[in-house]
Amino acid sequence: MSLINQANALNREIALRQLKIATGKAQPRTEDGASFFVLPNKMRNQVRGKAMALDNIGDAKDELSLAETGLIQIDDLLGNMRDIVVRGANDTLTSEQRDDIHRELMMLAMAIDEVAARTKFNEGAAGEMPLLDGSFGHTYQVGPNEEDKFHVEIGEFTSEALHVNLAENEDDPEAGINVLDNAGAKRSIALIDFAINTVKDQLDELGGIQTKFTSLQNILSTSMVAEESVASRFGNADLAREQVELVKLQLFSQLATAQTASANAASLRLLGALMN
Repeated sequence: MSLINQANALNREIALRQLKIATGKAQPRTEDGASFFVLPNKMRNQVRGKAMALDNIGDAKDELSLAETGLIQIDDLLGNMRDIVVRGANDTLTSEQRDDIHRELMMLAMAIDEVAARTKFNEGAAGEMPLLDGSFGHTYQVGPNEEDKFHVEIGEFTSEALHVNLAENEDDPEAGINVLDNAGAKRSIALIDFAINTVKDQLDELGGIQTKFTSLQNILSTSMVAEESVASRFGNADLAREQVELVKLQLFSQLATAQTASANAASLRLLGALMN
């Protein structure tokens, strides 16, 4: 009976080793070691969550890069606008020349509005998202856990919001810019300078966010490699070792089978002798 029990135990161990080799898992059945089964799966869930977070961060960086591109274009237009207004702050200009400058400024203000209107994420798709119209406020999931969120807001960058639209009332300094006279031009330079600083502040903020996102990408990538390594070490079978152990067990099984057959034969001989 002892030999039969040993043979059965060997067969169960052989079956387990074969299952490990077939699945590649160190603990293919939960009952063989629940803690070793749960730990690798938990880590792999974290790795999958971090992989999705990396995709989210990539999308966020693309979106914010598009906003940065629009802001850089607006900054260039404001620079051109400032040059023209500086030229308009000169009493040597005739009224006709001031009218020409006024038209140039109007075209630049319209160009700013065009950039602000066309700077959209997923432009042309259903649900396209404007980035520079003052409605932008996005929360990004930048990690595998619920609390791993990052919120970004972007201001409005139309000519009116920047106070560089063409003033209808030259006596209202908040109404916009004008070069109808020297005083209006000088006031307009101050308004444009404020607009340029507003754009640069937003660019600086977005640049800092992009740097943080890049750092998060590096941290997530590094931790994913480490966690995958731990999960593999605990969760993956050492196939070479399992193959060696399987061969040893199969040899023991063959030996046990031979011993059982020999014992059975000896019992039959003894029984025959007693009966004779």
